[in-house]
Amino acid sequence: MPERYSKQLKAIFSEFVIDTMNGIMVFDGKDQIIFCNKVIAEMYGLIDCSSVYGKTFNQMAALCYHSNTGIIIDTDDLDSWLAYAKDKRRGQQYRRFEVDLHDGRWFLISEQLVHDDYIVMIATDITDKKNAESRLTEMSKELFLLATTDALTNVFNRRHFMEQALTEQKRCQREKFSYALLMLDLDTFKAINDNYGHACGDTVLVSIAKMIKKELRDYDLLGRIGGEEFAILLPNTSRKSALSISERIRCSIENLNIESKGHSIKATVSIGVAFDKNADKPLEDVFLIADKFLYHAKENGRNQVVLCD
Repeated sequence: MPERYSKQLKAIFSEFVIDTMNGIMVFDGKDQIIFCNKVIAEMYGLIDCSSVYGKTFNQMAALCYHSNTGIIIDTDDLDSWLAYAKDKRRGQQYRRFEVDLHDGRWFLISEQLVHDDYIVMIATDITDKKNAESRLTEMSKELFLLATTDALTNVFNRRHFMEQALTEQKRCQREKFSYALLMLDLDTFKAINDNYGHACGDTVLVSIAKMIKKELRDYDLLGRIGGEEFAILLPNTSRKSALSISERIRCSIENLNIESKGHSIKATVSIGVAFDKNADKPLEDVFLIADKFLYHAKENGRNQVVLCD
């Protein structure tokens, strides 16, 4: 290549790497910085490049770590982190990874080993992309909640409860666990709506759903099946435990004082319990059994638990 073109290319390259929107940094074989532009200097929390040259990667990382500026280094042991980073940087010909900054920005970093011991680092700002991904994730979560959760009581809706109950029933069957299914129905709920209004009725449903949650284990399933009807699936549960949990729920609701619009409202529930020792009955049949014994609880005077034989 003619010398005049070589000089022009060097000038063009120099202007490009200085003014580009991407960050560029070059380390020599001793891991000392021999070149950087303003973008990557700012990524390390510095205003310009003048104070960067000659510093090592470890020194720049320690600066970020101790000053809480620039790149976030999430570790309780900086020395171990630096040793790990060295193995990664010098142990691979090329790698890409993402870093986030204390100012909220994100960068996609690519590092490439050239001439055996030099590292060329290029940093591309991907903040807009990460923010868009974050918004999309939040929207997906919101849509999932809308699709699976009862809007009033914040428990599973009927469809999602049935799906989760079937999954849990199959798991119990595989692992040879027994389980219990509870059907709960608020007693004389129509009278509560008629006497106090539907807004108070909604408050009663919300309060009872919260009370039921408190009495359940983390892995139990709770869903609102109908207007004032709830269902609970208790995995890996004995008959005795199912009865104990059911009675605890019934008593807690009976003793609950629900305040709404100046009224103090009392409510009770009737509960029918089906128990599947070997988890081998069709789930639809177990629901029918629980519903049958819920009907018996209603017929026998309400505010009670009836467990299948």
